[in-house]
This record gives sequence, C-alpha cells and structure tokens, in this order.
Amino acid sequence: MLILLKHEWFKFSRRKVFWLSFLTIPALIYLSYLYLSKNNQLVFRLSPDDPSFASQISFPYLVLQEQLMLVFNGLAIFYTSLFITEERRSGIYKQIIMRGYPLWRIALAKFMLLSGIFLVLFFLCFILSWLAGQLWMPKVSYAYTFFSHLPIQGWSAWAYTFGYYALAYLSMLGMLAFMAWVSVIARNKVMTAGIGIGFVLLNMMYTQIITVLYQLEILKVDALLYASIVQVQFTGIASILGGLKGMGADIMVVILLYLVVFISLTLWHERKVDYTD
Repeated sequence: MLILLKHEWFKFSRRKVFWLSFLTIPALIYLSYLYLSKNNQLVFRLSPDDPSFASQISFPYLVLQEQLMLVFNGLAIFYTSLFITEERRSGIYKQIIMRGYPLWRIALAKFMLLSGIFLVLFFLCFILSWLAGQLWMPKVSYAYTFFSHLPIQGWSAWAYTFGYYALAYLSMLGMLAFMAWVSVIARNKVMTAGIGIGFVLLNMMYTQIITVLYQLEILKVDALLYASIVQVQFTGIASILGGLKGMGADIMVVILLYLVVFISLTLWHERKVDYTD
C-alpha cells in the first residue's frame, strides 16, 4: 500500500492544476477578509459582541464557515472527477493493475492520498488565516462563540479554533467519501462533477425545506436538519462546539455514517467489478 501511495503521489504532484488549487487559498482568504471587514461595520453597529464579528481571534474559523468549506467541497468534486474517474476510464489504471494491485487497493490509496491533500489544505488555511487575522483584523480581548455565546480568549480560543478545524476536516472526509463512491460508478468526469454539484445543491435545498417545516412546527426533530453533510459543515460544527444540547452525538453519527457507508460502497464496488479499458 505504501508503494502504491508513493506511485499515486508522484503522478498527482505532477499536475499543474493540483498546485493551482493551493494557490487559490491565499486569494480566497483575502476575499474573505474583504467580505468580513465589510460585515464587521454592520455587526459592530448592531451588536459588538456578535459571534459573526471577525477579529484576530475569530477570523481563522470564520473563514472556514463563511467561504472555504464550499470551496473545499468544490475541490473534492474536482479532484475525484479528474484523478479517479478520468484516470479510471482513460486506461491509466492499467499500468498499476499490471503491477499486481487490485482495484480496491487503488481506490483506497486514492482516498488516502486525497485525505492527505485536504489535511495540507486545511493546515495552509489555518496558518494563512491566522497570519491575516493578526495583521489585518481588529484586535479584541474576547471572541464570542455561536449558540452558547460564551467569551473565548487565549487557550480557550485556540481550543475552539482547533476543534473547529478538526471537525471541519472530518466533515470534509465525509464529503470526499461520497465523491469517491460517485467517481468509481460514474461513466466519465462530467457525470462525476454533475452528480457532485447536484448533491451540494440538493443538500442546500433540503436544508431550506427542513428549516421552513421546523419554523412552521410541522417537524420538531432538530437532528433532521443535520442529515445534510453540507449543513453540518455550515452550522453543525458551530452547534457542537457551542454545546447545543443533543446535537453533538447526532452530527458525529452523520459524519461517521458518510465515512463508513461510502468508503465501504466504494471498496465493495471495486472488488466486485473487473477493470475494463
């Protein structure tokens, strides 16, 4: 497996588009700075202690919540369509299979490699957003958490930020597991990308429908809102860290189900089918 990972990394790292995706992170952080700076002007007038007020403390996790999780979902769709579906359908896999590696091991290696890539992306996002926060954002003594509205500073702020990034990364692995399954069953990269984009849009539509039904008191089960992995990324993580009663276990179950179910389906599919060029 280690030899297979090294082989996949060598091929993956040669692609210019891979490095371009890394270069988008600084640009997106700067755009987030512009957006959050403008938002600060409105928030400060209405409520200076609002959790959405971006400071040197809160900027690293607000960047994820406001902008980058959606971008990372897009990258998961792009990576799997190009580096799994396209390579699987174009005959590139044949070179690896001739060395004695079965399809399921190739799929597992691809998933592990992409998981590592996203780990690096999250780390880069954290470092650059922390630096941007220290340089550009207002300096405050406290930041306030979502849902619980508790003040955090010092070590509590670091713990909150690390927790946010860890949970965001886990949710990203859930999305990646789903896209890995899609990428091995799709006929071409366009179909993979189309299903991925449609999945994200359907998740957003589902969230809006469930929210309306909940407000109308037709549905009263909060956990239904977080059956959507996209909604887990947008507000679910903050609800866990904010201590929203009963939500933590439900959301973690959703993330683990995505990981276990779709990784299992991917490996089962690759064990069952024969590779044909």
